[in-house]
Amino acid sequence: LETKAGPVALAVGFERREEKLDDQPQAVLFSGDILGVASALPATRAERTVTAAFAELNVPLAGNLEAQLALRHDKYSDFGNTTNPKVALRWTPTKTLLVRSSYSTGFRAPTLSDLFLPNFLSNTASPHNDPIRCPNSTPIGGFVNGGLECDAQFQNQLGGNTTLTPEKSRQWILGFIVEPTAAASVGADFWSIRRRNSIGALGDTTVFNVFGVADPLGAGGRFVRNVRNADGTCVGDLAGAPTPANVPCSINFVVQGQQNLGKFNVSGVDVSGSLRIPVGGGQVTVKGEGTYILQYRYQQVAEGPYVDNAGLFTSDNGAITRWRHYATVNWRKGAWSGTLGQNFVLGYVDNSGTRRVGSYETFDLQGSWDGWKGFALAAGVRNVLDRDPPASDQGQTFQVGYDPRYTDAHGRTYYLNLKYAFK
Repeated sequence: LETKAGPVALAVGFERREEKLDDQPQAVLFSGDILGVASALPATRAERTVTAAFAELNVPLAGNLEAQLALRHDKYSDFGNTTNPKVALRWTPTKTLLVRSSYSTGFRAPTLSDLFLPNFLSNTASPHNDPIRCPNSTPIGGFVNGGLECDAQFQNQLGGNTTLTPEKSRQWILGFIVEPTAAASVGADFWSIRRRNSIGALGDTTVFNVFGVADPLGAGGRFVRNVRNADGTCVGDLAGAPTPANVPCSINFVVQGQQNLGKFNVSGVDVSGSLRIPVGGGQVTVKGEGTYILQYRYQQVAEGPYVDNAGLFTSDNGAITRWRHYATVNWRKGAWSGTLGQNFVLGYVDNSGTRRVGSYETFDLQGSWDGWKGFALAAGVRNVLDRDPPASDQGQTFQVGYDPRYTDAHGRTYYLNLKYAFK
């Protein structure tokens, strides 16, 4: 279809897939010989079918304005139907400026693992205090048995949840790219994501320090305490040190399985830039891409208060750094090229809330040659300066002294790549 502003383009598609979960644990998993597995894991089988139809329409509205309309319809055998649209605009008011924007909705059904993996017992990542039996790390009344719940790791229950509902989201982007010359460009994209019914598991620090404080006995149903025997003692009491009648029994395990949490409101800006400079018969290219988080607020449970996670560590999401970027300087002449890259992540407030994790910066170096047709050779060094990860007091990953989700402990590493492309 041709219009005065240009041709209209239409793309359509169809998808069908079958998902299956077949988890057959070995007998050793219920033998008691594996640390952290304290209950039998039954065999689990589940499956579902997903079909989808989607279409995308590009419509030129004027010589320098184009609209994109897209629609996707999914049908889940276990979660019904969902339809999600996208609307986007692309505007070039001048030869050197591009403005773009989009709005869309999203849908994510729980995975089969989220739904059906059996519950099992493990241990909390960090040590905690039973808020009733050991407030402020002091056994209540000084009785001996209560000391077992002071600064201790507790059993926790992990696994799937068959009552989960799908996540839904709304997101928009508004951005621009400026190219003052053919060799230079700068761009920025402002984005916002609003998600509800988020699927995840609460961190153990949140369970103890938030829900355990509000409800010391049961933490909103997340503390499953041992039962009291007919003789007045509690299951799990030490011989000769029974729990007093006026004290609740000890915590058997903490419930930390998958659940629908509250809303996530996240926004930020992605920036990029590049510059090409001719040097000595070759070319030097400088590039950089970075992201700044403006807001990262979430609810630990639906209708609960919002927690601001930007620039600090929480047990629910780990560290959300305000800024990170990757920048490179590349030199190329003929078949030879060399690249120096910088990875940078801004520091944040640590798990304890009393110290700051330092910013993390590493440099990578690579040289390459592709003088034979279809053949390329590259050699490089990652983390040239052998930078150690900054210290962290988090304990969520069982790593002591640093956070592996924020840094890389490998240190300086070397690599060599050989590649041949058949044509």
